Amino acid sequence: ALRDQDPVCGGWLIYPMAWDHCTCKTARHTGMAGFITAILINGISRYYALSGDERLPSAIERAVTFLDNDTWREENTDWRYTSCPASKPRMDQPGVVIMAHVNSIRFSDNPEHLRVLRVAWDAKFERLRQAPEPGPGVGKTYTFLMYGCAEAIGLLTRRKE
Repeated sequence: ALRDQDPVCGGWLIYPMAWDHCTCKTARHTGMAGFITAILINGISRYYALSGDERLPSAIERAVTFLDNDTWREENTDWRYTSCPASKPRMDQPGVVIMAHVNSIRFSDNPEHLRVLRVAWDAKFERLRQAPEPGPGVGKTYTFLMYGCAEAIGLLTRRKE
């Protein structure tokens, strides 16, 4: 993963994006779904926790900065689904994206990552106050949303504004 990480922007630039991640007609954009980037970040974070490889904290920090620059939308307090500007915020903040921010803050103490996590957490918590409608697949969806929440709230309560 480190070999494929762009040294300038910190992301993984897949070109062209899959047809269902970018529906633009003239040319498909570069990038990927934000949750996939977050899964890469979390995998690298876990490897760092196990190995102590000193190359990884800066790679993790750059990757979360890329994720935010690429997909975070302050006006929606959420991340877009993909790198494509035409993709919409999903309004469900995948837990893997929350966890990627927790990992970056743990390893690099980046104040902007902490700020984004706080804003996203407030919006996420407000949405979580309403129980999802029961039905098939709700358990998977709930797990997808809740992943990383315990770590996020623990980190946020220990870090003051």
